[in-house]
Amino acid sequence: MVPPVDDRIPEVTASRFIIDTGRPIVGLDIGEDFLDLAMLEKGWKSLRYARVALTAIESSPIDAIAARLKAIAPPITADTFAIVDSPRWPRDLCLENPSPRPIRIASSGRAIDRAIREIVAPLVGRLSMYPTPELDSFLSAVADPRCKPHLRTISSGLWDGAGPTRYEQLK
Repeated sequence: MVPPVDDRIPEVTASRFIIDTGRPIVGLDIGEDFLDLAMLEKGWKSLRYARVALTAIESSPIDAIAARLKAIAPPITADTFAIVDSPRWPRDLCLENPSPRPIRIASSGRAIDRAIREIVAPLVGRLSMYPTPELDSFLSAVADPRCKPHLRTISSGLWDGAGPTRYEQLK
Protein backbone atom coordinates (compact mmCIF):
# COMPACT_ATOMS: atom_id res chain seq x y z
CA MET A 1 0.00 0.00 0.00
CA VAL A 2 1.35 3.40 -1.00
CA PRO A 3 1.04 6.18 1.61
CA PRO A 4 -0.52 9.54 0.65
CA VAL A 5 1.49 12.17 -1.22
CA ASP A 6 4.19 13.68 0.98
CA ASP A 7 3.14 17.33 1.33
CA ARG A 8 6.66 18.33 2.44
CA ILE A 9 7.81 18.19 -1.17
CA PRO A 10 8.23 21.84 -2.22
CA GLU A 11 6.37 23.33 -5.16
CA VAL A 12 8.47 24.09 -8.21
CA THR A 13 8.69 27.70 -9.32
CA ALA A 14 10.31 29.32 -12.31
CA SER A 15 13.01 31.87 -11.65
CA ARG A 16 15.95 33.43 -13.41
CA PHE A 17 19.48 32.69 -12.31
CA ILE A 18 22.07 35.40 -12.43
CA ILE A 19 25.41 33.73 -12.94
CA ASP A 20 28.50 35.77 -12.22
CA THR A 21 30.38 36.55 -15.41
CA GLY A 22 33.07 33.96 -15.93
CA ARG A 23 31.74 31.51 -13.33
CA PRO A 24 32.33 27.93 -14.54
CA ILE A 25 29.21 26.24 -15.95
CA VAL A 26 28.79 22.58 -16.79
CA GLY A 27 25.83 20.89 -18.47
CA LEU A 28 25.50 17.14 -17.99
CA ASP A 29 23.35 14.80 -20.04
CA ILE A 30 23.17 11.46 -18.26
CA GLY A 31 22.77 8.49 -20.53
CA GLU A 32 22.81 4.76 -20.04
CA ASP A 33 26.49 4.28 -20.89
CA PHE A 34 27.96 7.82 -20.77
CA LEU A 35 27.83 11.20 -19.09
CA ASP A 36 28.10 13.87 -21.78
CA LEU A 37 29.41 17.21 -20.54
CA ALA A 38 29.50 20.68 -22.07
CA MET A 39 31.68 23.04 -20.03
CA LEU A 40 32.23 26.77 -20.03
CA GLU A 41 35.40 26.98 -18.04
CA LYS A 42 36.23 29.86 -15.72
CA GLY A 43 36.40 33.03 -17.76
CA TRP A 44 34.08 31.66 -20.50
CA LYS A 45 36.79 31.75 -23.16
CA SER A 46 35.94 28.37 -24.63
CA LEU A 47 33.28 25.70 -24.65
CA ARG A 48 34.61 22.20 -24.11
CA TYR A 49 32.85 18.89 -24.63
CA ALA A 50 33.73 15.66 -22.84
CA ARG A 51 32.31 12.19 -22.45
CA VAL A 52 32.68 10.06 -19.32
CA ALA A 53 32.13 6.31 -19.67
CA LEU A 54 29.84 4.66 -17.15
CA THR A 55 30.64 1.15 -18.33
CA ALA A 56 33.02 -1.22 -16.54
CA ILE A 57 32.06 0.01 -13.07
CA GLU A 58 32.29 -3.01 -10.80
CA SER A 59 32.14 -1.55 -7.29
CA SER A 60 31.73 1.74 -5.40
CA PRO A 61 29.84 3.33 -8.29
CA ILE A 62 29.55 6.82 -6.79
CA ASP A 63 33.29 6.97 -6.07
CA ALA A 64 34.13 5.54 -9.51
CA ILE A 65 31.95 8.10 -11.33
CA ALA A 66 33.35 10.94 -9.20
CA ALA A 67 36.93 9.88 -10.03
CA ARG A 68 36.12 9.70 -13.75
CA LEU A 69 34.54 13.16 -13.65
CA LYS A 70 37.56 14.62 -11.86
CA ALA A 71 39.94 13.07 -14.39
CA ILE A 72 38.15 14.44 -17.45
CA ALA A 73 36.68 17.67 -16.09
CA PRO A 74 39.10 19.21 -13.57
CA PRO A 75 37.52 22.69 -13.67
CA ILE A 76 34.44 21.42 -11.78
CA THR A 77 34.57 22.93 -8.28
CA ALA A 78 32.11 24.01 -5.58
CA ASP A 79 31.78 27.30 -7.52
CA THR A 80 30.66 25.54 -10.72
CA PHE A 81 27.06 26.06 -11.80
CA ALA A 82 25.75 22.67 -12.95
CA ILE A 83 22.76 21.92 -15.16
CA VAL A 84 21.83 18.23 -15.13
CA ASP A 85 19.45 16.54 -17.57
CA SER A 86 18.34 13.29 -15.98
CA PRO A 87 15.89 11.80 -13.55
CA ARG A 88 17.94 11.46 -10.40
CA TRP A 89 15.58 9.31 -8.40
CA PRO A 90 12.44 7.25 -8.96
CA ARG A 91 9.46 9.57 -8.70
CA ASP A 92 7.79 7.53 -5.96
CA LEU A 93 10.71 7.60 -3.48
CA CYS A 94 11.15 10.31 -0.90
CA LEU A 95 14.52 12.08 -1.24
CA GLU A 96 14.60 13.02 2.43
CA ASN A 97 15.33 9.47 3.61
CA PRO A 98 17.43 7.74 0.93
CA SER A 99 19.09 5.26 3.29
CA PRO A 100 18.91 2.61 4.57
CA ARG A 101 15.34 2.11 3.38
CA PRO A 102 13.76 4.59 0.95
CA ILE A 103 10.23 5.69 1.81
CA ARG A 104 7.60 5.13 -0.89
CA ILE A 105 5.26 8.04 -1.62
CA ALA A 106 2.29 8.32 -3.95
CA SER A 107 3.24 10.19 -7.09
CA SER A 108 1.52 10.99 -10.33
CA GLY A 109 4.71 12.58 -11.64
CA ARG A 110 7.45 14.98 -10.69
CA ALA A 111 6.59 18.56 -9.81
CA ILE A 112 9.54 19.75 -11.91
CA ASP A 113 8.15 17.98 -15.00
CA ARG A 114 4.75 19.63 -14.52
CA ALA A 115 6.39 23.04 -14.05
CA ILE A 116 8.51 22.64 -17.20
CA ARG A 117 5.38 21.78 -19.20
CA GLU A 118 3.54 24.83 -17.81
CA ILE A 119 6.45 27.17 -18.60
CA VAL A 120 7.67 25.81 -21.94
CA ALA A 121 4.53 24.47 -23.64
CA PRO A 122 2.97 27.92 -24.22
CA LEU A 123 6.20 29.03 -25.91
CA VAL A 124 6.75 26.04 -28.20
CA GLY A 125 3.34 24.42 -28.43
CA ARG A 126 3.31 20.72 -27.69
CA LEU A 127 6.07 19.46 -25.41
CA SER A 128 6.90 15.75 -25.16
CA MET A 129 8.86 14.50 -22.18
CA TYR A 130 9.64 10.96 -21.11
CA PRO A 131 8.22 10.60 -17.60
CA THR A 132 10.53 9.61 -14.75
CA PRO A 133 9.61 6.03 -13.85
CA GLU A 134 8.67 4.73 -10.42
CA LEU A 135 11.01 2.45 -8.44
CA ASP A 136 9.29 -0.71 -9.73
CA SER A 137 10.41 0.12 -13.25
CA PHE A 138 14.03 0.67 -12.18
CA LEU A 139 14.13 -2.50 -10.07
CA SER A 140 12.54 -4.70 -12.73
CA ALA A 141 15.08 -3.44 -15.26
CA VAL A 142 17.93 -4.24 -12.84
CA ALA A 143 16.48 -7.71 -12.16
CA ASP A 144 16.36 -8.51 -15.88
CA PRO A 145 19.25 -10.87 -16.78
CA ARG A 146 19.93 -8.70 -19.84
CA CYS A 147 20.66 -5.66 -17.64
CA LYS A 148 24.13 -4.24 -18.22
CA PRO A 149 26.44 -4.98 -15.24
CA HIS A 150 27.42 -1.33 -14.73
CA LEU A 151 23.74 -0.31 -14.47
CA ARG A 152 23.15 -3.00 -11.84
CA THR A 153 26.17 -1.74 -9.88
CA ILE A 154 25.04 1.89 -10.12
CA SER A 155 21.54 0.89 -9.00
CA SER A 156 22.96 -0.86 -5.97
CA GLY A 157 25.01 2.24 -5.09
CA LEU A 158 22.07 4.61 -5.50
CA TRP A 159 19.53 2.63 -3.55
CA ASP A 160 21.79 1.14 -0.89
CA GLY A 161 21.58 -2.32 -2.35
CA ALA A 162 17.91 -2.05 -3.31
CA GLY A 163 18.27 -4.54 -6.10
CA PRO A 164 16.30 -7.68 -6.83
CA THR A 165 16.85 -9.09 -3.32
CA ARG A 166 15.22 -6.04 -1.70
CA TYR A 167 12.53 -5.57 -4.34
CA GLU A 168 9.76 -7.16 -2.27
CA GLN A 169 10.72 -5.17 0.85
CA LEU A 170 10.31 -1.87 -1.00
CA LYS A 171 6.90 -2.70 -2.53
